[in-house]
Amino acid sequence: MTPVFCCGFECGRIGGVPVGQSAIHWQTGGASASISTTTVRSGARSGRLNMTGVGTNINTTIASTNLLVARFFVYFATLPNITCLVAGAVFSTTAGVYFNVSDSSLYAGTGSTGSIALGATGVPIATNRWYCIDIRMDCSNNPRLIDTRVDGVALGQKSLAVASASATSFKFGSDESATYDAFYDDVVLSVTTGDYPIGPGYVHHFVPTSDGTHNIAGAADFKRGAAGVDILNATTDSYLLVDDVPMDDATPDTDDYINAIAPANATDYTENKFGPAPSIPTPVVAPRAVDAIVAYHQAGTGAGTSQFRLNDNGTEDTIVSLNGIGVITLRYSRKQYATMPGGGGAWTVARFNDLRIRFGFSSDANPDQYFDCAMIEAEFAHPPLQIVAITKPSRNRAATV
Repeated sequence: MTPVFCCGFECGRIGGVPVGQSAIHWQTGGASASISTTTVRSGARSGRLNMTGVGTNINTTIASTNLLVARFFVYFATLPNITCLVAGAVFSTTAGVYFNVSDSSLYAGTGSTGSIALGATGVPIATNRWYCIDIRMDCSNNPRLIDTRVDGVALGQKSLAVASASATSFKFGSDESATYDAFYDDVVLSVTTGDYPIGPGYVHHFVPTSDGTHNIAGAADFKRGAAGVDILNATTDSYLLVDDVPMDDATPDTDDYINAIAPANATDYTENKFGPAPSIPTPVVAPRAVDAIVAYHQAGTGAGTSQFRLNDNGTEDTIVSLNGIGVITLRYSRKQYATMPGGGGAWTVARFNDLRIRFGFSSDANPDQYFDCAMIEAEFAHPPLQIVAITKPSRNRAATV
């Protein structure tokens, strides 16, 4: 698989970032969207759309593409009251998977309000259970071809005789003024046609859980917060400053971050090792997709520099390099790793379980550079014949064992 995005909504954020700053996983145009911690399929969170006669969505930005493959899970607490989009993308015309109110079924389809066209056959769905949805939206030729599977069952293909077009985002939600309550989890996207269908899998999250090997020249280079004590090579608990779950929102914490105040060399950095977030087991199989997210800000709006690098204790890669006029409110950056850093080949369990994030590498730390928090969201395939759905009375969730 060659993924370009994966997410289980574990970052705990939908929107809440400045206009034009879309590096957090999900954006939304309405108040109907939220994060759920009670109805989840795996991990600790899911995305929720609880709509009452409105058309809104939660969406993620992708590089422009005329072919998009998606896999996600959906759980309806209440089914839509009209025929509407469930998930898809806009390739000049919306394409994806739709709910048909006349038979309470999911279909491959195209179009939006007043012009929805569905494939020949669908699959009936019900409330209060998770469904695995695979979609391939191939809009690279005329006709455009939309393929969908529900729990592995193929729906009738939808063909649309119009010219090719590209999309720049993927979305959950309806273009129509619908009423329904739905939860989404364990999302992975690809732009490779052969990846369809991606099939069952799950997304778990990982945060800094220990310190690695810092490379700090001396005192007063890195500090705990704005005016805290030094972080030195011997420090073993700086990870507590950057392990926030959910990730920080647009308003930075006062002192809960690593501060690059005056590194003596552009090679100086702090290093924190990732580990499973609370309630997440240590992986025993390699991931298929790894998405690294970092949150940061700086002391003033001057032009400072810093970098965040992902290191698997073998190869290093830059997640984001900051070089220019900065901001004092929180910003986010993310990067997908279909393979190990630096093109190191398919992920292995050992290298994934030894992931570290390095912060610093500043040639100009004026104003101070702040590392607020980091998270890895990683997608894993379900082992064959080892998936059990467990319903907990108080949490209504499924677990992978």
